[in-house]
Amino acid sequence: MQARVAADAAARDLSPHLDANVEWWFAQGFFDLPGKGRYTFMFTLGRRHGGAGPQTDICDNGWELLLAVEEPEGGARRVASWVSAAKVRDGERESLCQLLDGGAPEELARAFAAEVAGPVPMAPTRLIAQPLDAKHDGLDLQWADFLISQDQNGAIRVEFSIPDSAERVTLNMAAAVEWFLESDVTPDDRPDAVMQYAACPRLKISGTLDGQAISGEGWFDHQWGSDGWFVPDTERGYFFGWEWLAINLDNGQDMLIWHGRNIVSGETRLSRVFLSQPDQPLVTGKDVRAEPLSDWQSPDTFATYPVAWRFSQQELGLDLTFTPARPDCEVPVYGPNGAVWEGHGTVSGTLGGDKVSGRAHLELYGYGFPADFDLWQKRLVARIDAQIARFLPRPEDFTSAWMEQNLGPARYRHDPQVAAQMIAAPAWELLSRGGKHWRSIFGIVLLRALGEKVEPYEALVTVMPELLHTGSLMIDDIEDKSPLRRSGPAIHMIYGEAATINAGNALYFLPLLLIGRHELLDLAQREEIYRAAFELFSKAHVGQAQDLYSQHWAEDGDIAAHPERYADDTLQTYTFKTAAPVRSLAQIACIIARADEATTSAAMQYAETAGIAYQIIDDANNFTASPDWGKDLGEDIREGRLTYVVLRALAGLNGPARARLWQIVQAGTQGEVSDDLQQEACALIGQSGAPEQARDEARTMVEAAWGELCHNLAPSPARALLRLLEKKPTP
Repeated sequence: MQARVAADAAARDLSPHLDANVEWWFAQGFFDLPGKGRYTFMFTLGRRHGGAGPQTDICDNGWELLLAVEEPEGGARRVASWVSAAKVRDGERESLCQLLDGGAPEELARAFAAEVAGPVPMAPTRLIAQPLDAKHDGLDLQWADFLISQDQNGAIRVEFSIPDSAERVTLNMAAAVEWFLESDVTPDDRPDAVMQYAACPRLKISGTLDGQAISGEGWFDHQWGSDGWFVPDTERGYFFGWEWLAINLDNGQDMLIWHGRNIVSGETRLSRVFLSQPDQPLVTGKDVRAEPLSDWQSPDTFATYPVAWRFSQQELGLDLTFTPARPDCEVPVYGPNGAVWEGHGTVSGTLGGDKVSGRAHLELYGYGFPADFDLWQKRLVARIDAQIARFLPRPEDFTSAWMEQNLGPARYRHDPQVAAQMIAAPAWELLSRGGKHWRSIFGIVLLRALGEKVEPYEALVTVMPELLHTGSLMIDDIEDKSPLRRSGPAIHMIYGEAATINAGNALYFLPLLLIGRHELLDLAQREEIYRAAFELFSKAHVGQAQDLYSQHWAEDGDIAAHPERYADDTLQTYTFKTAAPVRSLAQIACIIARADEATTSAAMQYAETAGIAYQIIDDANNFTASPDWGKDLGEDIREGRLTYVVLRALAGLNGPARARLWQIVQAGTQGEVSDDLQQEACALIGQSGAPEQARDEARTMVEAAWGELCHNLAPSPARALLRLLEKKPTP
């Protein structure tokens, strides 16, 4: 813990620093309008210079403005995100460099950078073509209708329009306490990430809202330095993010807590606390412990933000809990980070043994960046599982109320244990073994990309596909005589064939109840969704028939001579079995969103193509050694499956090699493939080049379908996530 004089003339001077690559001016606080109540606000005006060395003019830098105003008593929260032409000009290149330096695969990085930092910003971020005007003396900046300046006495004046409103705000901000300057805010002592930070934690506000007098309090800070905070640390291999908490305690003390971290691992990289007290030196400390208490997931970006926190620091006797006034405080940001969270709330706890409380503002940076795509998927999987459990409870949670809600009042008596043990238990036995739920994730993201809110319809696009898929797996394992499924016994091995068939069939039909009772669907939409569901049932059963029929292909010597003739039959089976559920889901999402005919056609075509590609890559993975692949290498050969990749391998081999592979395939249909034969077949298939050829074909198919779909979807975070799903189709 360290104490030093807080006031500093350099801190009070808010003039732009021409030698800094990165700089921003930030304010947050509140103002009261008599007769209406308290508004809260925040803004950040920031710039970034991509060149080297000092500048003479900052107007052509890449500029960004984030602005949020919350109306009184939990009213509307209005948000604006502006980006300059120079930032857009360099955005894709800079974003790609960040992603590649952070270790993202090149194909994935290029696709994502093109989405999040392309020439057309994702809504609601706006490209402001009007250049910023900067006076050369002091702080005096104007960008469109946003103005910020500082007079000779240090007072700050800000003018802006409330987003999506004609209301005009003028704020005059005068320091009520001393400014302080921290000259070295650096994570991990990185020389490329040195920042200087100046702040006045408490200012008096006067001004007007549409000509009416207002008054309030605010916090202002100014930060400048190198750009290392916003580029990955290539030496240590991480992206930097932070939790920043500005606190105004009721006793007159002010505090800043800064906790920086590796945004993937969560490992602490910067930990500082600043305590400002009236007529006392500034107190600083390190080793702040930050503990998240509750999360909020954005319906727009699907980012998960820890919005409630507990912060503690031993030397100061600090133990504070931050509680947000509301969770939905996301602000969109141009570029790969996607968004930040900026919200006000309250703190309470202890400081130096005394109970304290006050108002606070929390900023969360780095949570909008999908650095850990697998973690993002896992969070959505947990959300989907919760939806399933609400519709089909686990056996121990079954009640008579569920029976009445879904089956109607009993004429005599409902016994919930029957459905619990004979339907829910087999279903949850398989569901509890995990699954990537990629169909449902696709449905959620597509629905949002179509411009529709997800939450009211989430059960339709998650419960339906997951229960239908679970039921089909249970039935397929009986028909295929499979003893195992998802690292455990197949369901019929536990519950018997009769109970498994009944439970599997029930999972086809129970989700249809969601359609009939959904309050937001009109009659025409329900009819269309029913039609899509029954078309799916028909295709899926014909596809299974084709799959069962293909099991006899090994008896046909013509396949060995002309394997390419059967490839299209196999792909049609995939179209009906694997792709039809995704195609149907895309159709349902478009029905819900009332999409036009062109968009619906493109979405269904893309979904079907992605489903076929998924199965092709699944086949290819069966012959590829990888820690990410959870099945036995070459098990398709051991089980005598003539998959698309096996057929391509037969077509790619000649003479003795083809004959030998065909001989091993035939042995597989009889259950006579030893470990040595399985390895030999894998070597032959690898020699043919079929796995990589199939992967390339799958990628090409999906890329072409994506090109058609993206033209029918406006740029958005959801479209960017769809792009990531398209670039990461590996099962």
